[in-house]
Amino acid sequence: MIKIEIQNPTVENVAGTSSRTGKPFSFNKQEAYAHIPGQHYPQRIELTLEDNSTGYPAGNYTIQPESLYVDRFGRLQLGQLKLKPIKGAQAA
Repeated sequence: MIKIEIQNPTVENVAGTSSRTGKPFSFNKQEAYAHIPGQHYPQRIELTLEDNSTGYPAGNYTIQPESLYVDRFGRLQLGQLKLKPIKGAQAA
């Protein structure tokens, strides 16, 4: 199991204009830490949040199965992360 830890519930908005298309863009992101089996230390990651999401509160989470999909070539892929709280886990 990969544990995702949220220490800070702050959500950052990133907005601008695409240099390639010239169209405006905006998305929200949140800092998290992935505890990967076999790694001595958690790895810092950024979660891209769904539109209008207020982010995840501080705590420990697992990756929901809906985050995975099979692409058109039959390969298993990880899409936008959707997290589920780990019951009884405390925030670090």
